[in-house]
Formats: sequence, structure tokens, C-alpha cells
Amino acid sequence: MALKLSTTAAVLFLTGSAAFSQVPTCDRAWLNGFVDQYLAALVAKNAKQLPLAPNARYTENGVELALDDGIWGIENKLLGHKLYFADPQRGQVGFFGTITWNDGTVHPVNTPFDEPFSFTIAELFKILGGKMRQIEALVLNVPYGMPTGWK
Repeated sequence: MALKLSTTAAVLFLTGSAAFSQVPTCDRAWLNGFVDQYLAALVAKNAKQLPLAPNARYTENGVELALDDGIWGIENKLLGHKLYFADPQRGQVGFFGTITWNDGTVHPVNTPFDEPFSFTIAELFKILGGKMRQIEALVLNVPYGMPTGWK
């Protein structure tokens, strides 16, 4: 009986090790790929494209939201340069950039800015086991077409 249990335990251990080893090595390029996936999904307004953990959390400007709310609920276009920063030891990656909102409608809120809007965004992602565990976004509206400082 003891031999049967230890054989079963060894098989379970090895199977678990194989599944764990399928997650790629966490380096900057791998982490930056999560930012690229996120930005593509944001522009497509399709969060289902993301490799989310089952208990993933999304916060925008300090408020926990569903991924179809906030900047996900508007038409976005990524502008200009992207600045990545990654911490492979902690499985975290971040992004600074600019997006513009132009869905063709006039929205009489947030004057004095004219439509459409531009937003400076800062995003931070916690990656665990090849999945996005936490996404934190800081979104600041800026005058449309405002230079980014990168040009």
C-alpha cells in the first residue's frame, strides 16, 4: 500500500511539475507581450482576448471596475510612443502611453476640452502563472492633440 501511495504521489508531483514548467521564463520581453495583448484588446474593445486569471481584478483611477467599463467602454486609438517598464522578479509590467477617444459623437461633458479627447494612461499588470492577475490603470484626460514630449 505504501509503495502504491508513493508511486501515485510521484506521478502527481511530476505531472504538476510539467504543467508548471509550461509557463515561459519571466523576462522583460515576455512581460511586455502582456502589455501588447492588453492594448490590442483595449482598441478592439474585447477583454475576452486577454489571458486573465479567474480572479483577476481591474481598477481604473482607484475604482474597481469590470473590464467593459471605464476606458474599455469607449472607442480608443493608441497614439504615438509606448514606454514599457518591467520587473521580472516580481512578475510585474507597466506601460505609459497616449490614447485618443473619437467615436464620432459630441459629448457635452468635461468642457473646456473639445471633442475628441486624448488620454495619458499608465497601466500596471501583475502576471502570475502566465495570466493577468491584476490590472491597475491611471487615466488622465488631456487636450486633444497635445504633444507627448516624445516628438
